Amino acid sequence: PMDAAISSRLPALLQAGLFDSRIKFAGQRATVGRVMTQYELELYLEEGGAVFVQGKRYPIRRGLLLCAKPGAAASCISGAIICI
Repeated sequence: PMDAAISSRLPALLQAGLFDSRIKFAGQRATVGRVMTQYELELYLEEGGAVFVQGKRYPIRRGLLLCAKPGAAASCISGAIICI
């Protein structure tokens, strides 16, 4: 078990899951921009397209780990995105 002094300083996990853009945005090539309300970590499982964070383009590659902090603006273009 983790030491209570350490665990009390860790952030709470609010949500975790698998995201597939082919389901959420069927037929769309781009997502509408949004502003992060919390930290987001995305691990991409497939290649293709790009994600934009604060106007900077990041090509989506399998294994890309993206971290966006609260207040950051983000959107993406792609054929399909699967990430966790």
